[in-house]
Amino acid sequence: MSPRALIAATQSGVVRVTRDDGGGSWTTEPLLSSVDVRCLALDEGVLYAGTQSGDVHRSTDGGRSWSLSHVADAPVKSLAAGHGTVYAGTKEPRVHVSADAGASWRPLAGFTPRRSWWWAQPAERPFRPTYVSALAVVPGTIVAGIEACGVFRSTDRGRTWSGHRHGALRDCHELAFADGCLYEAGFGGLAASTDGGGTWSRRGDGLDRRYGWSVAAAAGTIYLTAAPARSAHTRNSRARVFRAFGDGAWEPCTDELPTLARLSAIADEIFAALGDGTVLGSGDHGDSWEALPVNLGGSSRALLATG
Repeated sequence: MSPRALIAATQSGVVRVTRDDGGGSWTTEPLLSSVDVRCLALDEGVLYAGTQSGDVHRSTDGGRSWSLSHVADAPVKSLAAGHGTVYAGTKEPRVHVSADAGASWRPLAGFTPRRSWWWAQPAERPFRPTYVSALAVVPGTIVAGIEACGVFRSTDRGRTWSGHRHGALRDCHELAFADGCLYEAGFGGLAASTDGGGTWSRRGDGLDRRYGWSVAAAAGTIYLTAAPARSAHTRNSRARVFRAFGDGAWEPCTDELPTLARLSAIADEIFAALGDGTVLGSGDHGDSWEALPVNLGGSSRALLATG
Protein backbone atom coordinates (compact mmCIF):
# COMPACT_ATOMS: atom_id res chain seq x y z
CA MET A 1 0.00 0.00 0.00
CA SER A 2 1.51 3.32 -1.07
CA PRO A 3 1.88 6.33 1.25
CA ARG A 4 -0.93 8.82 1.09
CA ALA A 5 -1.58 12.29 2.45
CA LEU A 6 -4.91 13.99 2.96
CA ILE A 7 -4.99 17.78 3.19
CA ALA A 8 -8.16 19.24 4.68
CA ALA A 9 -9.45 22.79 5.09
CA THR A 10 -11.36 23.52 8.28
CA GLN A 11 -12.62 26.52 10.20
CA SER A 12 -9.48 26.27 12.32
CA GLY A 13 -6.92 26.01 9.52
CA VAL A 14 -5.29 23.38 7.31
CA VAL A 15 -4.60 19.85 8.51
CA ARG A 16 -2.51 17.13 6.87
CA VAL A 17 -3.14 13.45 7.59
CA THR A 18 -0.32 11.14 6.43
CA ARG A 19 -0.12 7.37 6.08
CA ASP A 20 3.25 5.67 6.48
CA ASP A 21 4.89 3.54 3.78
CA GLY A 22 3.60 0.31 5.30
CA GLY A 23 0.04 1.57 5.42
CA GLY A 24 -0.31 0.69 9.08
CA SER A 25 -0.50 4.07 10.80
CA TRP A 26 -1.72 7.61 10.21
CA THR A 27 -0.44 10.84 11.72
CA THR A 28 -2.11 14.25 11.90
CA GLU A 29 -0.22 17.51 11.51
CA PRO A 30 -1.57 21.07 11.56
CA LEU A 31 -0.14 23.07 8.65
CA LEU A 32 -1.95 26.37 9.18
CA SER A 33 -3.63 27.23 12.48
CA SER A 34 -6.21 29.75 13.70
CA VAL A 35 -7.31 30.66 10.17
CA ASP A 36 -10.83 30.16 8.80
CA VAL A 37 -9.98 28.29 5.57
CA ARG A 38 -12.72 27.83 2.96
CA CYS A 39 -10.97 26.14 0.02
CA LEU A 40 -7.75 24.54 -1.20
CA ALA A 41 -5.80 24.03 -4.42
CA LEU A 42 -2.55 22.27 -5.21
CA ASP A 43 -0.48 22.99 -8.31
CA GLU A 44 3.12 22.04 -9.15
CA GLY A 45 3.96 21.52 -5.49
CA VAL A 46 2.42 24.81 -4.33
CA LEU A 47 -0.45 24.58 -1.83
CA TYR A 48 -3.05 27.36 -1.75
CA ALA A 49 -5.60 28.04 1.01
CA GLY A 50 -8.40 30.58 0.52
CA THR A 51 -9.83 32.23 3.63
CA GLN A 52 -12.94 33.89 4.97
CA SER A 53 -10.98 37.16 5.27
CA GLY A 54 -10.36 37.40 1.52
CA ASP A 55 -6.73 36.25 1.61
CA VAL A 56 -4.89 33.35 0.04
CA HIS A 57 -2.09 31.64 1.93
CA ARG A 58 0.43 29.73 -0.18
CA SER A 59 3.19 27.30 0.71
CA THR A 60 5.99 25.99 -1.48
CA ASP A 61 7.50 23.67 1.13
CA GLY A 62 4.65 21.35 2.03
CA GLY A 63 3.07 23.64 4.60
CA ARG A 64 6.12 24.32 6.76
CA SER A 65 5.98 28.02 5.90
CA TRP A 66 3.39 30.27 4.28
CA SER A 67 3.19 33.59 2.45
CA LEU A 68 0.05 35.71 2.30
CA SER A 69 -1.61 37.70 -0.47
CA HIS A 70 -4.88 39.63 -0.44
CA VAL A 71 -7.43 38.78 -3.14
CA ALA A 72 -10.48 40.90 -2.34
CA ASP A 73 -12.49 42.39 0.50
CA ALA A 74 -14.75 39.35 0.35
CA PRO A 75 -14.41 35.70 1.41
CA VAL A 76 -12.51 33.41 -0.96
CA LYS A 77 -14.90 30.47 -1.43
CA SER A 78 -13.22 28.45 -4.20
CA LEU A 79 -9.83 27.94 -5.83
CA ALA A 80 -8.48 26.27 -8.97
CA ALA A 81 -4.92 26.22 -10.26
CA GLY A 82 -2.87 24.97 -13.18
CA HIS A 83 0.65 25.64 -14.51
CA GLY A 84 1.25 28.54 -12.14
CA THR A 85 -2.02 30.34 -12.85
CA VAL A 86 -4.47 30.44 -9.94
CA TYR A 87 -8.14 31.40 -9.90
CA ALA A 88 -10.08 32.44 -6.80
CA GLY A 89 -13.87 32.68 -6.56
CA THR A 90 -15.30 35.14 -4.06
CA LYS A 91 -18.50 36.39 -2.48
CA GLU A 92 -19.99 38.55 -3.98
CA PRO A 93 -19.62 36.44 -7.12
CA ARG A 94 -16.39 37.26 -8.92
CA VAL A 95 -13.40 35.32 -10.20
CA HIS A 96 -9.91 36.71 -9.60
CA VAL A 97 -6.73 35.50 -11.31
CA SER A 98 -3.07 35.34 -10.36
CA ALA A 99 -0.50 34.76 -13.10
CA ASP A 100 2.40 34.62 -10.63
CA ALA A 101 1.48 31.64 -8.46
CA GLY A 102 -0.65 33.64 -6.03
CA ALA A 103 1.65 36.60 -5.38
CA SER A 104 -0.72 39.20 -6.88
CA TRP A 105 -4.33 39.18 -8.09
CA ARG A 106 -6.68 40.98 -10.44
CA PRO A 107 -10.43 40.56 -10.98
CA LEU A 108 -11.79 39.06 -14.17
CA ALA A 109 -14.94 40.27 -15.92
CA GLY A 110 -18.12 40.10 -13.88
CA PHE A 111 -21.02 37.75 -14.49
CA THR A 112 -24.32 38.89 -15.94
CA PRO A 113 -27.28 37.04 -14.42
CA ARG A 114 -30.23 36.42 -16.72
CA ARG A 115 -32.68 37.01 -13.88
CA SER A 116 -31.80 39.18 -10.93
CA TRP A 117 -33.40 36.92 -8.31
CA TRP A 118 -30.83 34.24 -9.06
CA TRP A 119 -28.18 36.56 -7.65
CA ALA A 120 -29.23 35.98 -4.04
CA GLN A 121 -28.85 32.60 -2.41
CA PRO A 122 -31.53 31.34 0.01
CA ALA A 123 -29.28 29.71 2.63
CA GLU A 124 -28.70 33.00 4.47
CA ARG A 125 -31.63 35.18 5.46
CA PRO A 126 -32.32 37.86 4.58
CA PHE A 127 -31.33 36.77 1.09
CA ARG A 128 -27.75 37.84 0.48
CA PRO A 129 -25.51 37.93 -2.58
CA THR A 130 -24.36 34.52 -3.65
CA TYR A 131 -20.79 33.39 -4.34
CA VAL A 132 -18.55 31.35 -6.62
CA SER A 133 -18.90 27.99 -4.92
CA ALA A 134 -16.71 25.98 -7.30
CA LEU A 135 -14.07 26.50 -9.97
CA ALA A 136 -12.46 24.20 -12.51
CA VAL A 137 -9.79 24.79 -15.13
CA VAL A 138 -9.93 22.58 -18.21
CA PRO A 139 -7.86 23.06 -21.39
CA GLY A 140 -8.67 26.53 -22.73
CA THR A 141 -11.63 27.06 -20.40
CA ILE A 142 -12.53 28.34 -16.93
CA VAL A 143 -15.73 26.95 -15.44
CA ALA A 144 -17.40 28.65 -12.47
CA GLY A 145 -20.26 27.26 -10.42
CA ILE A 146 -22.29 29.83 -8.52
CA GLU A 147 -24.37 28.90 -5.49
CA ALA A 148 -28.12 28.97 -6.23
CA CYS A 149 -27.46 30.53 -9.64
CA GLY A 150 -25.83 28.37 -12.30
CA VAL A 151 -22.70 27.19 -14.09
CA PHE A 152 -20.83 29.65 -16.31
CA ARG A 153 -17.78 29.26 -18.53
CA SER A 154 -15.18 31.46 -20.19
CA THR A 155 -13.12 30.47 -23.22
CA ASP A 156 -11.19 33.75 -23.42
CA ARG A 157 -9.36 33.70 -20.06
CA GLY A 158 -12.12 35.45 -18.19
CA ARG A 159 -12.69 38.46 -20.46
CA THR A 160 -16.29 37.32 -21.01
CA TRP A 161 -18.57 34.69 -19.49
CA SER A 162 -21.37 32.64 -20.94
CA GLY A 163 -24.78 32.40 -19.36
CA HIS A 164 -25.80 29.32 -17.39
CA ARG A 165 -24.98 26.18 -19.35
CA HIS A 166 -28.01 24.15 -20.36
CA GLY A 167 -28.17 20.82 -18.54
CA ALA A 168 -25.90 21.87 -15.68
CA LEU A 169 -27.33 22.13 -12.16
CA ARG A 170 -28.35 25.61 -11.05
CA ASP A 171 -27.31 25.12 -7.42
CA CYS A 172 -23.65 24.14 -7.81
CA HIS A 173 -21.77 22.82 -4.79
CA GLU A 174 -18.60 21.29 -6.23
CA LEU A 175 -16.78 20.69 -9.52
CA ALA A 176 -14.23 17.97 -10.28
CA PHE A 177 -12.25 17.31 -13.46
CA ALA A 178 -10.89 13.81 -14.12
CA ASP A 179 -10.06 11.69 -17.17
CA GLY A 180 -11.22 14.41 -19.56
CA CYS A 181 -14.66 14.75 -17.96
CA LEU A 182 -16.03 17.55 -15.77
CA TYR A 183 -18.44 16.63 -12.97
CA GLU A 184 -20.78 18.87 -10.99
CA ALA A 185 -22.39 18.02 -7.65
CA GLY A 186 -25.39 20.16 -6.82
CA PHE A 187 -29.08 20.25 -6.08
CA GLY A 188 -30.46 17.66 -8.47
CA GLY A 189 -27.62 15.18 -8.00
CA LEU A 190 -24.85 15.15 -10.59
CA ALA A 191 -24.24 16.57 -14.07
CA ALA A 192 -21.35 15.75 -16.38
CA SER A 193 -19.66 17.41 -19.35
CA THR A 194 -17.19 15.91 -21.80
CA ASP A 195 -16.50 19.14 -23.70
CA GLY A 196 -15.11 21.43 -21.03
CA GLY A 197 -18.44 22.59 -19.65
CA GLY A 198 -20.02 23.48 -23.00
CA THR A 199 -22.81 20.92 -22.82
CA TRP A 200 -24.02 18.95 -19.83
CA SER A 201 -26.10 15.87 -19.12
CA ARG A 202 -27.74 14.82 -15.87
CA ARG A 203 -26.83 11.45 -14.37
CA GLY A 204 -29.50 10.17 -12.03
CA ASP A 205 -30.03 6.45 -12.69
CA GLY A 206 -29.96 4.68 -9.34
CA LEU A 207 -29.75 7.89 -7.29
CA ASP A 208 -32.53 8.03 -4.69
CA ARG A 209 -31.65 11.40 -3.12
CA ARG A 210 -31.16 14.69 -4.93
CA TYR A 211 -28.96 16.99 -2.85
CA GLY A 212 -25.51 16.38 -4.35
CA TRP A 213 -22.77 17.80 -2.16
CA SER A 214 -19.33 16.52 -3.12
CA VAL A 215 -17.95 14.65 -6.15
CA ALA A 216 -14.67 12.88 -6.84
CA ALA A 217 -13.47 10.62 -9.65
CA ALA A 218 -10.48 8.34 -10.18
CA ALA A 219 -9.63 5.07 -11.93
CA GLY A 220 -12.87 5.05 -13.93
CA THR A 221 -15.09 5.39 -10.85
CA ILE A 222 -17.22 8.41 -9.91
CA TYR A 223 -18.21 9.06 -6.30
CA LEU A 224 -20.95 11.37 -5.06
CA THR A 225 -22.20 12.41 -1.64
CA ALA A 226 -25.96 12.92 -1.83
CA ALA A 227 -28.70 13.43 0.77
CA PRO A 228 -32.41 14.20 0.85
CA ALA A 229 -32.71 17.97 0.46
CA ARG A 230 -34.70 18.54 3.65
CA SER A 231 -32.27 16.73 5.91
CA ALA A 232 -28.97 17.51 4.16
CA HIS A 233 -27.76 20.14 6.61
CA THR A 234 -29.24 18.65 9.78
CA ARG A 235 -27.64 16.46 12.44
CA ASN A 236 -29.18 13.45 10.71
CA SER A 237 -28.40 14.24 7.09
CA ARG A 238 -29.20 10.73 5.81
CA ALA A 239 -26.41 11.28 3.30
CA ARG A 240 -24.77 8.36 1.53
CA VAL A 241 -21.76 8.02 -0.70
CA PHE A 242 -22.72 6.64 -4.11
CA ARG A 243 -20.48 5.31 -6.84
CA ALA A 244 -20.82 4.69 -10.56
CA PHE A 245 -18.43 2.71 -12.71
CA GLY A 246 -17.94 4.51 -16.02
CA ASP A 247 -21.35 5.25 -17.53
CA GLY A 248 -23.13 2.80 -15.24
CA ALA A 249 -25.91 3.49 -12.77
CA TRP A 250 -25.34 4.79 -9.27
CA GLU A 251 -25.18 2.41 -6.36
CA PRO A 252 -24.76 3.27 -2.67
CA CYS A 253 -21.44 2.23 -1.15
CA THR A 254 -22.03 3.43 2.43
CA ASP A 255 -24.86 3.26 4.92
CA GLU A 256 -26.60 6.51 5.77
CA LEU A 257 -24.22 9.00 7.37
CA PRO A 258 -25.00 11.53 10.12
CA THR A 259 -23.54 14.42 8.10
CA LEU A 260 -22.65 15.33 4.56
CA ALA A 261 -19.20 14.09 3.52
CA ARG A 262 -16.47 15.86 1.57
CA LEU A 263 -14.82 13.45 -0.90
CA SER A 264 -11.42 13.00 -2.52
CA ALA A 265 -10.24 10.08 -4.65
CA ILE A 266 -6.88 8.88 -5.92
CA ALA A 267 -6.24 5.63 -7.81
CA ASP A 268 -8.50 2.97 -6.27
CA GLU A 269 -8.87 4.82 -2.96
CA ILE A 270 -11.71 7.08 -1.87
CA PHE A 271 -11.81 9.19 1.31
CA ALA A 272 -14.82 10.83 2.97
CA ALA A 273 -14.50 13.55 5.63
CA LEU A 274 -17.60 13.88 7.83
CA GLY A 275 -18.86 16.92 9.66
CA ASP A 276 -17.55 15.82 13.05
CA GLY A 277 -13.97 15.49 11.78
CA THR A 278 -14.14 11.73 11.24
CA VAL A 279 -12.46 10.46 8.07
CA LEU A 280 -13.53 7.25 6.33
CA GLY A 281 -11.32 5.51 3.80
CA SER A 282 -11.70 2.71 1.27
CA GLY A 283 -8.98 1.02 -0.76
CA ASP A 284 -11.29 -1.04 -2.95
CA HIS A 285 -13.43 1.54 -4.79
CA GLY A 286 -15.87 1.77 -1.88
CA ASP A 287 -16.59 -1.94 -1.39
CA SER A 288 -15.47 -1.68 2.23
CA TRP A 289 -14.71 1.26 4.51
CA GLU A 290 -12.82 1.91 7.73
CA ALA A 291 -12.61 4.90 10.02
CA LEU A 292 -9.10 6.36 9.99
CA PRO A 293 -7.59 6.72 13.50
CA VAL A 294 -7.54 10.51 13.17
CA ASN A 295 -9.86 13.48 13.54
CA LEU A 296 -9.70 16.72 11.58
CA GLY A 297 -11.09 18.73 14.48
CA GLY A 298 -14.18 19.85 12.59
CA SER A 299 -16.01 19.84 9.33
CA SER A 300 -13.88 19.83 6.18
CA ARG A 301 -14.58 22.56 3.60
CA ALA A 302 -12.17 20.96 1.11
CA LEU A 303 -10.29 17.67 0.94
CA LEU A 304 -7.26 16.80 -1.22
CA ALA A 305 -5.79 13.29 -1.49
CA THR A 306 -2.18 13.18 -2.66
CA GLY A 307 0.53 10.57 -2.90
